[in-house]
Amino acid sequence: MKNLKRLKSKSGQALVESILLMAVVIVCWTGAAKILREKGLFQNVFGKSWGKLSTVIEFGIPVTARGTAAPNHPTAFQRHSTRVSK
Repeated sequence: MKNLKRLKSKSGQALVESILLMAVVIVCWTGAAKILREKGLFQNVFGKSWGKLSTVIEFGIPVTARGTAAPNHPTAFQRHSTRVSK
């Protein structure tokens, strides 16, 4: 009779359901990440914005091509001096 009462007990059901729910979420998340990685969506979303951010950090100009950033940096401009040389 004790075993029969133990089988009908609901203690631990919440724990089992939460573990199963976490397993389903992990499987779905891994599958979605794999599909998005194969299609290159992560690279399109994060790659372009990181390219601009890295040139802003390095050169101070928000462009994606590194070759065009260096000549446009303010220190690369030809300046005209108004001081008179002695």
